[in-house]
Amino acid sequence: MKLWTYNEAKLKIERDLDLQEESFVTPEEMLAYFNDAIDEAESEIHNLFEDYFLTEATVTLAAGTDRYSLPSDIFANKIRMLWFSDGQLRYQVKRTRHKNLPYSDLSDCCYSFQIQHRDPTEGITIKLNPPVTHTGDYLHLQYIRNANRLALDTDVIDIPECMGFIFAYVKEKVCNKESHPLLQSAQAQLEKQRELMLTTLKSMTIDDDNEVEPDLSFYDDLN
Repeated sequence: MKLWTYNEAKLKIERDLDLQEESFVTPEEMLAYFNDAIDEAESEIHNLFEDYFLTEATVTLAAGTDRYSLPSDIFANKIRMLWFSDGQLRYQVKRTRHKNLPYSDLSDCCYSFQIQHRDPTEGITIKLNPPVTHTGDYLHLQYIRNANRLALDTDVIDIPECMGFIFAYVKEKVCNKESHPLLQSAQAQLEKQRELMLTTLKSMTIDDDNEVEPDLSFYDDLN
């Protein structure tokens, strides 16, 4: 599917609503309309198919450093999996059990982690236990990211399945501000595109495997 840049999407709105020679909607307002539309589409994606935004990153460990920043684009601190791999040793890094703080209940060769938010200037971090003794690109994570937000004309809207809704959302906002004669039509089109977007998201699956994996973390806590 086509990935629209902000400039391409903005020009489409201007052409569709014959706004090329008008300045009633400021550039700042137009940008805000698009980002608001992305916010709403993103919320629906996270509710219906959050794996749409599944991605990976690598954290470089440094011996003696136990605290690391989360990826800047992570959504709501949603880590799907964290694992250690140095080419010889590979294992899943699990959450530190509270009863064993400040150290992991695992062996000395294995790390566990907590998500901590100690103060607003530091932000949210991953705290590893026991003290880190490795140096290298050994910590890997799968996480749920945010949709891309727009600031520059060259920025890409990275949810192409939702473009119909995004265009309809922006058109409704523009028409509403301008008391545009197409306002009623734009409002109806927005609801239509919202339903189409929800239908598309509900039908999205990775493959034909519909088996639900049970949450067994309760049993881990009992051990």
